[in-house]
Amino acid sequence: AEYGKQWYQRRVREKKEGKEEKEDEDTKDSNKEADKPPPGPIQLADDPLNWFGLMAPTSLVQSQTRFKAAIERVVELSNLKQELNRKLGQFEDLSSEFQEKCTVENTESHED
Repeated sequence: AEYGKQWYQRRVREKKEGKEEKEDEDTKDSNKEADKPPPGPIQLADDPLNWFGLMAPTSLVQSQTRFKAAIERVVELSNLKQELNRKLGQFEDLSSEFQEKCTVENTESHED
């Protein structure tokens, strides 16, 4: 876990100092492995709660859980809104077609 923490701290320090790698393609390919986070359980450093050690405050854990649930809910609601707008557009198209057919039928029946 120490390697993951060191990797993360190094990446943050490089970003703060503006030392984004501006190397040619050959150098980038050789350093690709160094830029990746270490595999396995060390990737726990991606979770900000781990910055507090093993015993993160309960309120933070609850807040994070609720925030993740809220984000999932927002995505779900956004998808439903898009689907509803699509269906509404289809309804309006069908409604206008129906109105046109009714108008044509009414004018034809009055002509007889």
